[in-house]
Amino acid sequence: MNSSSSSQALWCKASLQYPTVNQLALEAVVEMLAKGMTFAQTAPFQWSYIDRPPDGSIFLVYMPNNQRPPPDGFMYMDNEQDYHVNVGGSVIQILEHKYGFLPGEEHLTSRSRRRFRLANKNPNDIAASLWLLFYSRTDEATRVPANIQAAQPQPMRQYPLPQLQTKGFNLIAARPGAALPPASAATLQAQQVAQYQQQQRLQQQQQRAGRPGQHGYGQQGKPGTGPGTTAQNQARCPIIPQKRGLPVDPTQPVSQYDDPIGDDMDLVTPREISRARYVQHHEWMEEILSPYNPEKLKPSAMLTTTAAGTLEPAALRERTENDLAAIEEMQRRHAETVKPLPGAITTAMLERAQAVETWEQLAALEEEVKQATGIQYAPKQPVQQAV
Repeated sequence: MNSSSSSQALWCKASLQYPTVNQLALEAVVEMLAKGMTFAQTAPFQWSYIDRPPDGSIFLVYMPNNQRPPPDGFMYMDNEQDYHVNVGGSVIQILEHKYGFLPGEEHLTSRSRRRFRLANKNPNDIAASLWLLFYSRTDEATRVPANIQAAQPQPMRQYPLPQLQTKGFNLIAARPGAALPPASAATLQAQQVAQYQQQQRLQQQQQRAGRPGQHGYGQQGKPGTGPGTTAQNQARCPIIPQKRGLPVDPTQPVSQYDDPIGDDMDLVTPREISRARYVQHHEWMEEILSPYNPEKLKPSAMLTTTAAGTLEPAALRERTENDLAAIEEMQRRHAETVKPLPGAITTAMLERAQAVETWEQLAALEEEVKQATGIQYAPKQPVQQAV
């Protein structure tokens, strides 16, 4: 598929999400288009589908004046009505479809689409090619029966839609090439599917046209059967050669090695790969060639100095102080409990007591202990000698 056919299927849409609204005032349209010019200078645009948007949807798209709008999943029974409105010194061009419907599901025209742009801008200015799309419902009194054969655009959009792998781009820098999207593998696959469907229709028409008067071998009286008919049909309608990697039947699953869409690496440019490698290698070499020893690096004290006293809640700080006071009181009591007695019995006294052999030695030791400890001994009964 060439670029022109691609531009007829995709919208150059801004990556800006507008809220859904029931009504859209013209003053709001002027403001949104004015902000859209500023948005186009900084934010990305992207080639993508607009498919059966819900009521109240708003989109900001780039589309030259001489370009037909791409399909949006709806079909319309009327041509766009073109009129201009002056709003606060700004002239707005409005193109409106009043009789739209969802083919295959709706039998009455209940959809409308309005396109707005600033018409008093320089035609070469990008603002003159920025359109605001607004989808809404119509009144029940104005609805008419839907007719797919008489509606536009033709043909009706086919599903499923081919997958897209497009990147955002700056609209200012991409002009004038932004008017045409690049041909991608997805568009080539869509073209292949369309060729296959067209080929099937031609074969069916030629088979119906060639049945009268044709008889196959061994099938007398049954027109249009037998191997002769198949050979004639193949000669009359040769099969179009397919490109490698594209299946003949679009309903059959595609192998991951033959998938024409590819993967993410197919969309990465050599410049992006080189830049990623440079950044990665730079980070690695910085760790090796750094003049600072990582073992000697200390964390900054800024957090402890500036946030001291602010990181702990008041209740936690009060509880901590009470616990510390309780610990100090316990330590004081323990120190008083284990304080040694004044003039305690020493180890030398115990050793002498074990070595006592006579009553005189024992009496002398008792006197020494009494003087050292202040202990008063009860008077002892005199020991009576055995008779």
